[in-house]
Amino acid sequence: MPRYVLPRPLLALLLCAACVPARAIDTRLTYQGSLTDSTVVGAPTGSYDLQFTLQDTGGAAIGAPNFVDNATVVAGVFTVVLDFGPTAFAGADRFLQIAVRRGSETGAFTPLTPRTAITPSPYAQTSTTAGFAATVANDSVGTNQVANGTVGSIDIDNSMQRRVSGTCPGGSAIAAIAAGGTVTCEPISVSGGGTIVPIASGASYIVTTDATGDPAVALMVGFGAADPIDTAGAVTIDVSAENNFPFMLPRNGVLDSIAFHARVSFSISLPPGDTITLQAHVYRANFGSNVFSPVGVGVTAPLLTGFVAAGTTVEGTLATNIALSAGDRLLYVVTAQAQGGSGAKSIPLHVSGGLGIK
Repeated sequence: MPRYVLPRPLLALLLCAACVPARAIDTRLTYQGSLTDSTVVGAPTGSYDLQFTLQDTGGAAIGAPNFVDNATVVAGVFTVVLDFGPTAFAGADRFLQIAVRRGSETGAFTPLTPRTAITPSPYAQTSTTAGFAATVANDSVGTNQVANGTVGSIDIDNSMQRRVSGTCPGGSAIAAIAAGGTVTCEPISVSGGGTIVPIASGASYIVTTDATGDPAVALMVGFGAADPIDTAGAVTIDVSAENNFPFMLPRNGVLDSIAFHARVSFSISLPPGDTITLQAHVYRANFGSNVFSPVGVGVTAPLLTGFVAAGTTVEGTLATNIALSAGDRLLYVVTAQAQGGSGAKSIPLHVSGGLGIK
């Protein structure tokens, strides 16, 4: 009768093909061994039938045996894939009882002794019930993996924020959150931040005053373009027949600042004692209306006096707090006001500026 010897298992490891978080682990394991055959000189090469029975410490079978018919043995070495199911490795000691016969035979298998103890690698299958994990993959624990009520206050230190339990009233925002979830509120500031709407005339335009020094021809300024408009004696501006320089607000907001910059395009000379004041105003119309009225006061630039050279610049800013509504239309308007009483004035200007809206 031939005698078979399996001197040692070369490798016992868990195969986990394409293991990813939240997927069941593969239950297969690869077994590689070295076989000798007393009827063969040297290391055998050929086909052998192998029987693998998983046993507990007392020798009782765990599940059904695995049969591998005509396993290829090359120079005494073979490799097989075994699968004893998902419950075979529950934490207790396990042993592999191996039996063998030649592939050309149909008789009984010859058991090999001693049994092979299963090394710890297959026990990675018990990770679904592990008490502690050495490492946890990023983003592998989500809401569905944490049962309600399993994490209490005693489990949370100062490095972990508890659920926020407080709220802030309208007009204020959360400034800080305490460890217990309560919040500290602070008023929402109307200065800084928000949206800046840029304004520029692009080309040079002329604004005028009448003989009494009051505004006559003003300048509507948009985004890289402008258009003169006669405002003599008018409180409101009707743009029904004008180019579309207003812009409309898509949301509620607050006009919190206005900026104005003007550059004199050509030199002008003012009579002694005469001065010119330039102002930028914001006009508003309700949704659907083309009639605009001034809101608040305008930005006043420093006075122009005497000989005003081409390239002279004046500018100013103004902080405001004017509530705006979605659908409001805004119009940026520049006017001139003369003092001194020496007749009407004309001032050629390039204009730029901006509106701050929160």
